[in-house]
Amino acid sequence: MMQQFSITDAALAGFRMVREHPRTIAIWGVLLMVLSGLSTILLIAVGGPELQAFSEMDPSSMADLGEMAKVMAPMAPIMLLSTALNLVISAVVVTGVMRMVLRPADSATAYLRLGIDELRQGAALFLYYLLILGIYFGAVFVGALVIGVIGAASGGQGLLVGLAVMIVLPAIFGVTIYAMVRFSFAGVLTFAQGRITVMGSLPLTKGRFWPLVGTYLLALVLFMIVYAATLVLGTAIAAIFGGLTGAGAMFQSDISSVSAFLTPVGIVRLVIISALSVLTMLILFAPAPEVYRQLKAGETDVDTFA
Repeated sequence: MMQQFSITDAALAGFRMVREHPRTIAIWGVLLMVLSGLSTILLIAVGGPELQAFSEMDPSSMADLGEMAKVMAPMAPIMLLSTALNLVISAVVVTGVMRMVLRPADSATAYLRLGIDELRQGAALFLYYLLILGIYFGAVFVGALVIGVIGAASGGQGLLVGLAVMIVLPAIFGVTIYAMVRFSFAGVLTFAQGRITVMGSLPLTKGRFWPLVGTYLLALVLFMIVYAATLVLGTAIAAIFGGLTGAGAMFQSDISSVSAFLTPVGIVRLVIISALSVLTMLILFAPAPEVYRQLKAGETDVDTFA
């Protein structure tokens, strides 16, 4: 038995951080709101009408796909800049979560920094998502190959091909989830050990797959409940400012111009999105460092898992 951590305590780690550090979490929310607002305003100032037209296109339509490419081509540099900014922000906040859980005494500047820890965390996040995408597309390729071989061998018999699809699709999903869980300690170990490591997650998660799945699933369910409640609250507030139209704007903002974006309802939406961003980081990213902390506290030799 290798679990050696509390699934419930780990899943609730993000909520505990909110209870223990409300002022810090409020600072994070304001910071994310300002940075998100500035990033969106910059995008709108450069190409608001194009962005609005892009958001209204149907990606399932081949005609719209061509138009989408034409519309977004001039926007590529600023979109890349926005993506890079979002990666930096994510790295800073995720590192703040790691610091809050693993180094609670290091609370200066609301646990947030912009230094080597954040740089390493950004690289670890990028490598993690790149690896997961590679595994996913690899599984899709192998699955498509298996379905193709079965289809050719059976002469295109619908029943066998359909059965193959029913087996392959869950298998692709399972392989991807398995990889996500097994490599989920990449960021934690990168922060704790002061060096970028992705493969180091494998020994630490070995024999703990199902407890970790339970931890992450519980955290995800709790997050979805909080997410839904926050959206309902935000929609109600938006309806007060703008009626039914305002409530609808919570789900589809007008980004054709800065003035159209910065309406009272738009500001409510920005506040809600910022709050959800902070909650997402805490609820979904705090369990892994909390598990690591519990393993260390239990004198499990986690430092050898590199």
